[in-house]
Amino acid sequence: TGQEGKGVNVKVVLRCRPMSAKEAQNEKTVIKCLTDRVAEVGYSSLGKTAKKQYTFDSVFDDKTTQEGMYEAVVRPVVEEVLQ
Repeated sequence: TGQEGKGVNVKVVLRCRPMSAKEAQNEKTVIKCLTDRVAEVGYSSLGKTAKKQYTFDSVFDDKTTQEGMYEAVVRPVVEEVLQ
């Protein structure tokens, strides 16, 4: 495989989407961006509602454009591969 001894660098990023009309009407927030690295996920199971926080390498809010995501996440990887 040729990968022995080489580190594999994986980054996990999250882009929060805008709420749907139904979510906004019900005031349900499924995923909430708390910081640039932490997001809170709300979920329901068996009639109980809970929230849990997760840490990512980067978290982008619902105002982040596709171009902004590309510049922050994809371009650095592409440039490194092309060097």
